[in-house]
Amino acid sequence: MIKLKPKLEINFNNEIVDNRNRVKYQKQENNVLFWNRIYYIGKDKKRIKEITYILDESFPNPERKIIDGKNDFEIFIWSSGESVIKVIITTIDGNKYTRYFNFKFEDELKQAINNRDKKGIEFVNIGDND
Repeated sequence: MIKLKPKLEINFNNEIVDNRNRVKYQKQENNVLFWNRIYYIGKDKKRIKEITYILDESFPNPERKIIDGKNDFEIFIWSSGESVIKVIITTIDGNKYTRYFNFKFEDELKQAINNRDKKGIEFVNIGDND
């Protein structure tokens, strides 16, 4: 008999505006990198033991294993564009689920620019590296 894995609500989100209402960026060579928070959203957080994010090889430390569910299994990355992130979710009962998160922040960036004055969003250059 084949044992089926129980269903798990798996959703992820990303944001570029931090908890202090800032968009952080930095120049690096010919790119502008933006700070991003990527995190789990869903009602099954208590069933999750760890989440492993596998980023593109161009990122430093492309494989990031997170065991802290208090902060929604969040990671922070600096990115200049979009990519696909492989996500492996391990539940407390040992089941593994693999998903692919289409990471992009263009819409969030446009919204932050448009709401800069209305919502007091500040754009902060944390340093030039070029």
